[in-house]
Amino acid sequence: MRVSWDQITAWRLDRHSLRRPAPSAQWLEVVTRIGGLHAQLLSAAEQALAIRVSGLPRDHVATSLWRSKTLLKTWAMRGTLHLVPAREFPGLISAFSNLRHYLRPRWLKYFEVTESELLGLIEAMAAELSGLLANDAPEVVF
Repeated sequence: MRVSWDQITAWRLDRHSLRRPAPSAQWLEVVTRIGGLHAQLLSAAEQALAIRVSGLPRDHVATSLWRSKTLLKTWAMRGTLHLVPAREFPGLISAFSNLRHYLRPRWLKYFEVTESELLGLIEAMAAELSGLLANDAPEVVF
């Protein structure tokens, strides 16, 4: 099979809903398909979704993140903030489980923490969460 660059470009534009915006009912499918919305700035995520999906209210991203919690903000690709569908989070975490971008020197410097301090914090959090889960504690809300 031979595929031209024009065909590849057209396919990618279609997959990203950039040639024809998706209907508003498909907004979460679009976010899933593109692997999340880059969200170093919330307005960037809002714009990325607005050009891909028609008819969403202006505050849809914020509402989905903070009220309905269908989106989750997390460190993801390239060690940057992304909004991902909450239902996809377990698979995403599994896929990224071997990445240690938070141990890169620039990340540690930005958060003003040493590697040993951060690893100690992660260990303490894991122990605390394990204790909560072992005791059949109610859902933890942050």
